[in-house]
Amino acid sequence: VGWLPDGKSLLTARTESPNVVYEVELGTGKRKVFRTIPVPDGVRAEDLSTPIFSADFKSYVYAYTRIGSDLYVVEGLK
Repeated sequence: VGWLPDGKSLLTARTESPNVVYEVELGTGKRKVFRTIPVPDGVRAEDLSTPIFSADFKSYVYAYTRIGSDLYVVEGLK
């Protein structure tokens, strides 16, 4: 996801759950949760894109996929 300003830590997110962003300290390999991004109703975590953070890491933006469709049941066709 990106480097933190100190240059000693890296932000990562797993592709199957990009709504959890981890801070990984490169010197020790220690990992801790940096931010958990709320998932909108009706969207699975897997449908989120990797977040993009602002330069100060206080704000972020992400996209998600939602497929809308209609299902019709037709009865009595011959």
